[in-house]
Order: sequence, then C-alpha cells, then structure tokens
Amino acid sequence: MLAAARILQGPDNVGAQVGSRVLLKCMFHHRSCREMMWSRVEQSGSTELLYLGRRMRESYGDRYSVNVSQRGECTLNIIELHLSDAGPFTCTDLSDDSKKTAAITVIGMCFNHV
Repeated sequence: MLAAARILQGPDNVGAQVGSRVLLKCMFHHRSCREMMWSRVEQSGSTELLYLGRRMRESYGDRYSVNVSQRGECTLNIIELHLSDAGPFTCTDLSDDSKKTAAITVIGMCFNHV
C-alpha cells in the first residue's frame, strides 16, 4: 500500500536584501514535483500561479525558477530580489491539497552618508 502524499517540509520565512537570491524549499513524501504548485499572493491580494506540473509561468521565468531533486525537494529560487517580491509564497501538493506557506520580507538598500 502506498503512503498518502504529503508535504514533509515546507518553506521557511526569510528576510533578504534587494538584489539578493532567495531559496524556498518544499519537500514532498512522493518525491515528485509533478503534482505540486508554487503560488504567491500579490500585493493586490490576488493569488498568482508561479509553477505547476514542472513548468514555470513564462512571466516569472527570468528571475524565478524551480530546482527539482530526486529526494522530493522542489525549491523555488528567486534571483535579483525586488521589493515587489515581498509577501507570502505557498507550495501545494495537488494530490491531497495540503499547503505550506512562507513569507519573504525584502529589505531595501541602505545608504550611509559620510
């Protein structure tokens, strides 16, 4: 008998500076990213699909990508972080609709005046 699909480890909240790289890891029991999705809540409040069934939405393809490991890790990578990237990101196991959410807090650049 197969074990029920579930999220073993969800992403952690993270704070990072503008221009940095952020990794959000989600690990699944069934070791496949085919039946998962990454989404985020936009500043307007609407939910935006980022990744579904091993495909990244083209509008996010420049700075966003998902690394898939054989251990069931589906890691969302964001490079060159923008202030607009702040907010909650959710990984969802589509086979049982379980979800884990983490927030990215983006810190603007600080300038020291001498």
